Amino acid sequence: MPEGDTIWRTARSLDRWIGGRTVTATSSRDCRLRLTVLEGDCIARARSVGKHLLVHMRSGRVLHSHMMMSGSWHCYAAGAPWRRPPSAAVAVIETGERLAVCYDAPVVELLSAEGAAAHPVLSALGSDILDVPFDEHAVRSQITVAGDHRSVGDLLLDQKIVAGIGNIYRCEALFLVGLHPAARLAVAGVPSIERAILAARELMMGNLSPSTGFDRDFGTGRGQAWVYRRAGRPCRRCGTPVASAQMGQWLRRAYWCPLCQR
Repeated sequence: MPEGDTIWRTARSLDRWIGGRTVTATSSRDCRLRLTVLEGDCIARARSVGKHLLVHMRSGRVLHSHMMMSGSWHCYAAGAPWRRPPSAAVAVIETGERLAVCYDAPVVELLSAEGAAAHPVLSALGSDILDVPFDEHAVRSQITVAGDHRSVGDLLLDQKIVAGIGNIYRCEALFLVGLHPAARLAVAGVPSIERAILAARELMMGNLSPSTGFDRDFGTGRGQAWVYRRAGRPCRRCGTPVASAQMGQWLRRAYWCPLCQR
């Protein structure tokens, strides 16, 4: 699943490509997604909120998409060949000689301004991990009420506490601060969770370049993770084989060093 940095880069690309332009045509493979109401409207901006991408219109309407595991946005010049078949296009937004295509996103919905503000998922999101300035106080408050029984691994993935961290940055940040993903909040303590969140933020902020793609730098070189997807391979610090298991509320696969993250 694309994490906050990927969605941030996607939103920035969309904003530069079609932001400030008038919608001239739309199409969708989903008959329930009535995009034609956007024609003649002006795109105010595109932005990311955690793992969600929002295209704001001057009218107040908002096109909300969530990529999950399969979705992506592409930008094309009119008449240029598409990299994927039109049958995969959930939403197509044309602005004269420029267009943006959303492929295979499981969540694409058109919201009113009021609907966006009251959206049950969007309104429940915690502070965006990439916000500038970052609201550490709000995050601390969310951690405090989360419950001492919860694991640090689950807390980092909980979008209601902080929005934008996914499994990759969860694993890498916990390694960097020496926390086992199954450690309970009651044992690890709030300051330790805050350090892990700030470590994830620092890593993500360093991967916002448009050329980064999924080949991220975690401090060990481009595309070289500390522990993520390295089960059985030696820890880059101590040489201990990296461990892996599905765990937590969402049963996501965690990776950790048994020695560095006791």
